[in-house]
Amino acid sequence: MKNIVLVGLPYDTNLGDAAIFSTAYAMVNQLTRDEAGESIEIRKMDMTGRRAPEDNPVIERENKRILIKALRLIAKITHWTRLKRCINDRGIRIACTEECKRVIDEKNTAGIVFAGGGIIKYKAQSFYISIDVITGIAEQYGIPVMFNAVGVEGYDENDRYCRLLRNALNRTCVKKITCRDDVELLNNKYLDTPIAVKVADPACTISKIYPAAKRKTDSGHKVIGLGSVRYGLFTDHGIALDKQKMKELWKGIFTELNRRGYVCKIFCNGTRPDYQAGEEIVRELGVDKKTCLVERPKSDKDLTDIINSFDALICGRLHASIISYSYGIPFIGLVWNDKQMMFGESIGEPYRFVSLKEFNAGTIVDRVEQVMQNNGKWMIDREAYFSTTLSEMTDYFRSFVLTN
Repeated sequence: MKNIVLVGLPYDTNLGDAAIFSTAYAMVNQLTRDEAGESIEIRKMDMTGRRAPEDNPVIERENKRILIKALRLIAKITHWTRLKRCINDRGIRIACTEECKRVIDEKNTAGIVFAGGGIIKYKAQSFYISIDVITGIAEQYGIPVMFNAVGVEGYDENDRYCRLLRNALNRTCVKKITCRDDVELLNNKYLDTPIAVKVADPACTISKIYPAAKRKTDSGHKVIGLGSVRYGLFTDHGIALDKQKMKELWKGIFTELNRRGYVCKIFCNGTRPDYQAGEEIVRELGVDKKTCLVERPKSDKDLTDIINSFDALICGRLHASIISYSYGIPFIGLVWNDKQMMFGESIGEPYRFVSLKEFNAGTIVDRVEQVMQNNGKWMIDREAYFSTTLSEMTDYFRSFVLTN
């Protein structure tokens, strides 16, 4: 049986990546039914080589855990940043290569689709290694590759990791590239032939696969979700908001929302550090954890249910904003990365994203009330925007997958 390999981060605890994978999977599944009947199998692949716990034998998981612990210890002892990165990259290359051997079939794999997300970057997370490995195997086997709604973060021709990524993207097996944000940078710097087009992040369609849960009211008061993020997220991206300033901002927003008669609940997108930051804020505020801190979600479906329980949101993570937009729930986002502003511009509503100079509790709560009042008066046709992603993926299927 022919198969399509869908590559992404389905097992990441940052559930924005799981949302991307689920929605991209739904699109691929729709296309295999509509365009090719049911004769094409969809195979999932985590680009870092991870597997679902039920597919990963206990002994194998334990061996990997011991290996990772040993590598981290070596890196910690050396204190050499470059060595740490080399050790990590080597581990990713080995794991990704092994997963490719398990999932990609030279004779029967008809296409490889990268699900999307912020993977075109070279300063962190080593996705450039996975992209190099996967496209290298696709080139060897003659398998057409699509990069779907990718995010792009920076370019430096003097950086060897950036050059590795650039070379991988320009392999002849790469037939289609769509981009959710900086398509100009992708076309002008990364690609020899500027084939990338702008589309919506696939997670914009998550409301189509997970119907909105029935919303509970909180004694008639509107409930505002405050999306906590790990300490260091802003400073890691050059935003002057250190741990203390960040805590004071969250606490100020929480207090101001309560003063204006709203119920405030802190939530996260799933990572432990994001949740721990929320725990600390609740503790310092001296409020009840059970009523003010939402339990850490374990799946993208959990996250959508949490977001649907709010009347409006103040989002620290991009995909909390994207999921809110999908369901039509009022939101604003606190900016730590250009990708957030680019999303705001893509939907025609950049005012929904607040940058450092406006990081004041009163200003932020004013903005929340503004979007609550204006919500539903969308500047662009949301359905037309959502459809861009599937339209380009359909073209890839018809032009490269179904012709084999």
